[in-house]
Amino acid sequence: MRTWRRARVVAIALTLAHLVGCGGASNTATNERQRPLIGVSLLTQSHTFYKDLEAALRTEAATRGLDLNVVACEMDPARQASQIEDFIAQKVAAILVAPCDSSAVVPHLKAAQQAGIPVFSADIAGIFAINDDSALGAVAVLKAANRNDVVIVGFDATDEAVNMIRAGSQLKADIAQYPKKIGQMSIEHIARHLQGEKVPAVVPVPVDVVNQERLTQQ
Repeated sequence: MRTWRRARVVAIALTLAHLVGCGGASNTATNERQRPLIGVSLLTQSHTFYKDLEAALRTEAATRGLDLNVVACEMDPARQASQIEDFIAQKVAAILVAPCDSSAVVPHLKAAQQAGIPVFSADIAGIFAINDDSALGAVAVLKAANRNDVVIVGFDATDEAVNMIRAGSQLKADIAQYPKKIGQMSIEHIARHLQGEKVPAVVPVPVDVVNQERLTQQ
């Protein structure tokens, strides 16, 4: 069983999905609401990263007078497709998706845009597309097998992973993301779009590398 897969891009970006052109203006159902409703479909609500992301989304939305309907597909592409269809039926003002399957989700995002609903994606990618739960599991398996010749790179920089890097384990580095920043910037750009502002198609959000060298500098 592979414990990681190599991603194509070392970056995090908030991507406005220009699939069939820009989403249209707010629809009738949105106008009937006192506050715009944003549909959000996350990969999961159980992982620390996505908990922080959701918290930041809710905080920024409250600041900007937006309501959120946050759901999670729990890594199930079919479930995410159904969630997007529900958002379309609800005639939300905008949809924010953390894609489970970037290819499978495209037709459903097109359907949303054809319904006049702007779609935004919080696309996350890195050196290794892995979370720290899997990285820590790999450390345990390799230790039990007395394999000390394998270097592991994690993703998310959780406290436990950082402590293992500091201790000199086979987990040598981690990619630190900033879920609160991603959440804040996602809502910021959705709000600006709904206010009629032109927002950039891609908004880079920096990531950081955590390794022993960086930790000794702190």
